[in-house]
Amino acid sequence: MSDTSQSERIPSEQQLVDWLKVKPRTFGWSAVLAYDRVRANTLLLQEYIDRHSSEEDAFEHISGEMVISAGKHWSYFNDVVLDAPRLSFERSTISNSLATLTLRITGGSHMTVVQGANGPRKVERIDWYDPLQGPKLIVGIRLNDTDGSVSEDGRVKLNLAAGVDIRLTLGTSENEQEEGGRFFQQIFDKWPENKKVLVLNELGQVDGAEFLNPDQFRLRGVPAPGANVRRSSTYGDGAVTVFVSAVGSEVGLTPDNLTEMMFPVPKGRSSTVLIGNYYLVKNLIGAKCWDRFHANMTFDNDNPLAAIKSGTILGEHFTKVDGHWSPFVPFGALHLFSDMPLSDSPGTTANLALDVSNGTIDIRWQGENEGTNFWSKVTTSDPGTATDVGMKWSYKRVYRFGLTDSGALGLIEIANDSVTDFELYPMHELDPVLDGWSDVMFYVCSTHINNIGIDQLSWFVDPTAEFNMFRLHGLLFRSSAVVDLKAAHFPCDLVVFGDLGPSATAFELEPLEDVIGAGASIAMKAVPPQAGLTWQVEGVTGFEGDIGSISETGVYQAPTMEGAYQRYTMVRITGATATASSSALMRVVRSDVVLNPLVVTASSTSGKIQMAAGSVDGGELTWSLKSATGAELTEEPPEEGEYDDGERFYVPGPGTSGKPFSVDEVTVVNPRSGASHTSYVLRVETGVSGKVYIAESDLPARKVRLEFDNNMGPIKNTVWTVIAGGGSVDDEGVFTADEDPVHKFAIVTAYFLIENVAELTNFIILPIPLVDLG
Repeated sequence: MSDTSQSERIPSEQQLVDWLKVKPRTFGWSAVLAYDRVRANTLLLQEYIDRHSSEEDAFEHISGEMVISAGKHWSYFNDVVLDAPRLSFERSTISNSLATLTLRITGGSHMTVVQGANGPRKVERIDWYDPLQGPKLIVGIRLNDTDGSVSEDGRVKLNLAAGVDIRLTLGTSENEQEEGGRFFQQIFDKWPENKKVLVLNELGQVDGAEFLNPDQFRLRGVPAPGANVRRSSTYGDGAVTVFVSAVGSEVGLTPDNLTEMMFPVPKGRSSTVLIGNYYLVKNLIGAKCWDRFHANMTFDNDNPLAAIKSGTILGEHFTKVDGHWSPFVPFGALHLFSDMPLSDSPGTTANLALDVSNGTIDIRWQGENEGTNFWSKVTTSDPGTATDVGMKWSYKRVYRFGLTDSGALGLIEIANDSVTDFELYPMHELDPVLDGWSDVMFYVCSTHINNIGIDQLSWFVDPTAEFNMFRLHGLLFRSSAVVDLKAAHFPCDLVVFGDLGPSATAFELEPLEDVIGAGASIAMKAVPPQAGLTWQVEGVTGFEGDIGSISETGVYQAPTMEGAYQRYTMVRITGATATASSSALMRVVRSDVVLNPLVVTASSTSGKIQMAAGSVDGGELTWSLKSATGAELTEEPPEEGEYDDGERFYVPGPGTSGKPFSVDEVTVVNPRSGASHTSYVLRVETGVSGKVYIAESDLPARKVRLEFDNNMGPIKNTVWTVIAGGGSVDDEGVFTADEDPVHKFAIVTAYFLIENVAELTNFIILPIPLVDLG
């Protein structure tokens, strides 16, 4: 099938309108919203950048112990920095809808620790993270098991207590990555309730005049026609759909598959809003009828899954007419007492009825009342005359939904279809005293009463002069002007088509998210180019110190970070015109290139070891390996787990160096800058004996005393050697870390020769700053 034929399966606006004419399509929900998935993810990325300026969205730094295998294997996290959560919607189906919440680890350190039988805990691996390289915490949200809600204070919350799979992209086994996810889940579970849910937005308090105040909602993914066909121009496309129930309304049904619905976003548009026929008519007309007249309107249908086509007011309800006028009669006065009933009542015939059809809302009010008391006087000396008169009226107003001059959704009157008929007539011969004045009096009274009647219809249109769509779109997006409305139709449900994020995506900064070296500069630009752009740079919550500067032409100069204690800082750059703005996120780092792990142990039976690197310019790196045992680097990942592109995997070699230990060096080089980083793999080639441990840590700063024990007590005259990393060790086993360490670790070996009997050897990896694992 050709690309063209596939794309033509995405409906046009008219095809969607025709499909909507058949029956209600909101499945009993108050409203259904649909957004183009790619555009929605683009807007969510911009809002992800904006979240970095919010104190509330800043996560606490995390430290703790993660048990991988009880009594044998642990991970320790120290001062881990979690980036702001980034929400995106994946390719999925209605019956299996998925969203992903990604939190990058951009700072802190990690150690993997193991313990053998009767041995001490030993460091096996050390990682140091910054924005150039760090694992990701990937929260997979099963939308079919996760509902959203709006609290009384207007906070839009997605409950992550259910329907969540958390995985940490660290380690080379699925078990280790899942354990990482469980560790962070346990951390999250201990947080206050307000941190356990994803707050998508804060809508604020509302007054009772809100037409549609969201209460519960469900998110689903809908694939575009042809989305699973690789040759299709719509491959991977889809829509994010939000099913909404308003306060006081029941939750509707959720369609199981696409056979129950047409793809909801038409060609050329990126947003669709459906407001259910049942909810619309009952709350637009029925509720407002009660507010105005304290009269209930009865409709032809009371099933939320079906359409309302008509309604009427039953029972005795009326509008009083009690008017006093002084027309252009010398010293004269007119006073009229009457009722204009909305429905039949004794002595009157009346009906206020509603018709919903052919894309319009027709409201008709007609009736007659012959029980009107008309009192008049011509002069101040005239005692006045009471006369019975009758009234007959017929009003009709026809409205359609459309866009107002300001571009908002509203009800628009079709003036040519309006009817305004009113007649005031005497019930018997008038008193002679009114001779000469009756025409004037009846004209004045008719005009005033007619205006009262017309005014009674205003209750219907006034509350809906313009619909506020913010609270609906605010379920997913924080921007205030998130959709530019383009067309409105009322085939059965009310449907509004629009473009998503026009002001927030009128232009985009480039680069939108980047890493830059300390003291470097980068030219920001707007795409497409914008005239009169003003620039601003601001610090991000959680980071201190110099933020750099930006010129009038958009050149950002990063701070040197001299004397800064942080490994990196983060700033938010905003470019703005008079009507739109866009922001970018810049991370300023000290390093040019980073490789993790910094150090790790391996043996001939070890599996593949993940090696992850990053450079300040994000470009390709050159990898190399020095090994005395024939080790290799491969791009082929293990069968289990989740990994990033560009990573390498160390495979232990089968050979030997002839020594108990050898150190393989994995080096990455940034060919554009010449900067490099080397990590070290301690290759354990022979069996180790005894144990090496920290015997004394209560020493002057940067010092610990090591002991080598062959299970018969500490061995004197041990030969101590630092074979990789930093620091030094003396003959007594006292290790001293460098004052300004280049390396964040030291590999120290212990050796003792029993003449003609055995060679005893073992090792310890010390993290720097020094930590006593006990």
